[in-house]
Amino acid sequence: MRTQQERTRPASDLVDRDCCANRPNILWLADITHLPTWAGFLYLAMVLDAFSRRIVGWAIGNRFKAQLVLDALNMALGQRTLQTTNNPVGTRLSPVS
Repeated sequence: MRTQQERTRPASDLVDRDCCANRPNILWLADITHLPTWAGFLYLAMVLDAFSRRIVGWAIGNRFKAQLVLDALNMALGQRTLQTTNNPVGTRLSPVS
């Protein structure tokens, strides 16, 4: 019988364990966890801004589905405020905290 660790490959480390950012919205970290309740489990997905250590998106549900993570990401994207700046080349949108 195979163990869980033998069946799955670890995900690649895209940030090389460097979870620091020098300004907001450069690096977001995400996690999902389960919360035991009297009625069963609830699942919490959250997105954290590495610069401010602030939760910028979250979602909670009673099923462990990909849509829960997408809902948390969509909330985080909706929290971003975009500011228009002019430069010699043209107009550019940049996130503002």
